[in-house]
Amino acid sequence: MPLPEDALRRLDGLGSLSAKARACYELIWSEGGETPFSHYLAVEQATRDAFHIWAPKLRQDAADCRAERPLPDVQSLALAEREQYRILHAKMEGFEPQGARFQHHHVLVLHSYPVGLLAAQQVFGATSEAVVLLLAAEKARWFNEVYREAEGWFSFHWWTLHDSVPQRHARFIAANYPEPDHFAYWVVSEGRGLGDASHELWKWDGTTAEPIEVFCQVSWEEGCCPEWYE
Repeated sequence: MPLPEDALRRLDGLGSLSAKARACYELIWSEGGETPFSHYLAVEQATRDAFHIWAPKLRQDAADCRAERPLPDVQSLALAEREQYRILHAKMEGFEPQGARFQHHHVLVLHSYPVGLLAAQQVFGATSEAVVLLLAAEKARWFNEVYREAEGWFSFHWWTLHDSVPQRHARFIAANYPEPDHFAYWVVSEGRGLGDASHELWKWDGTTAEPIEVFCQVSWEEGCCPEWYE
């Protein structure tokens, strides 16, 4: 069922919409009529209003953070840190955003620890209209202390690398992988949102690091979480 003129005017009032988004609204009207159409239209408008108010503040906060706490220079990194930078840089180059990310009225918040954020800055550039780079602690502070309202205009993606096995993984790794001999295990993690994550085991011999395998996948939407994962 095509949208009536009044519904079209209200939809056009939102401004730019992708062809896919317009098709979704047409489907909502066709299947449910005025009530669900108006509901989702109101949600979309509220999301855009929040974006226009809060996205500039978030970008400014990110800029202030980097002015106060500049990232190290790649050349100043120790050997192990340079290897971590190399690993994370390669991971980020293969990153493919999903859903609403990198679209209008949406900010993708990429967060990591200093070496990871240095790699992110090289791959994605400095904070921009669509992407904001923050240290993990900075992201936690902003979204716990500054902004605690509705979601929709932002999403998260993160990377980290542990050069000592995190406690929540230690028992599983000890039970399923050889005792380190003249090498150490690193855990490289990547995730999105507040829970979905992939954890990969690496071997570091003091000179180079090599991947072993992904040993843990966590998906809260699909209810996929190993029993040992805390």
